[in-house]
Amino acid sequence: MNGARLGVSILLIGFPALVVPAIRLARRPGAWAVVSAISIGAGFVILETALIHGALPVLFSLVGADGLAAACRRLGGHLFGASPAFGAVAGLLASTAGVRTVIGVNATFRAYARLREGALHGIRSVVAGHEAVLAPMPGRFAMAIPGSSPYVLISQSLASDLPPGELTAIVRHEMAHLHRHHQRFLILGTGVGHGLWFMPWVSRATGALRLAVERWADEEAATSPSEREHVRSALLRLGHTDSMIVRGRLTALDRPRFEAAHSTLWGWSVVATGVAPLGIAMVATLIHHIALVT
Repeated sequence: MNGARLGVSILLIGFPALVVPAIRLARRPGAWAVVSAISIGAGFVILETALIHGALPVLFSLVGADGLAAACRRLGGHLFGASPAFGAVAGLLASTAGVRTVIGVNATFRAYARLREGALHGIRSVVAGHEAVLAPMPGRFAMAIPGSSPYVLISQSLASDLPPGELTAIVRHEMAHLHRHHQRFLILGTGVGHGLWFMPWVSRATGALRLAVERWADEEAATSPSEREHVRSALLRLGHTDSMIVRGRLTALDRPRFEAAHSTLWGWSVVATGVAPLGIAMVATLIHHIALVT
């Protein structure tokens, strides 16, 4: 069963990486963002559980609890014979992944704190009816700063480079991030990406999650052809068109916007399709464990 958990976790974590083309052209990118976040988050939890379970027999044997070690081996199956070597590697990976995940999430919060400090020297303004702060900070960027008083932080160099229409589109995009609490999705992706650095497909999976979130904000911000063109031209002006996320956003913005009335049911069906197999797998795992114990 522990081997099955490892297999399921790998599939769940890698699922967003497999469906990047669907995310790029989805009618409801928000639904794909939810599915991707559930898939990556659940896969990470299941993987950590499987690794910890694989390490427990070694830990129990070291403290003389041979009965508990035998019970863990029985419940966990016989992956690699439940050998001490596998248990040691599993324990190392589980602990390292946990620590690196915490470090990654903490680094994100520290970055937000630094940006808030930089905003203290900025000029508060209203752009497109939303509060924004123009800050004398290096680089050309616009970011949504969450918190008790959320706002959009824009570097003065970016504000001076963009025409009014494009600047308005960027602000609307960042406000969509704030309204939909997208920082939760991005923090999840950052944490898992740091924690599972040893899995080569994790970077693409978390990139797919970010693409879905960015497309979600695009669809919220650009509701007319002219607004979509402003977002598109701003992306091209900012460069970095070689990245998967920017290419995906440009591809989607080139397509006509779908009417929400025709895509709501489809969007929720995507969420249901992503959640249902996970629920079935977890229930099946629980029943199997109960059967082994009894």
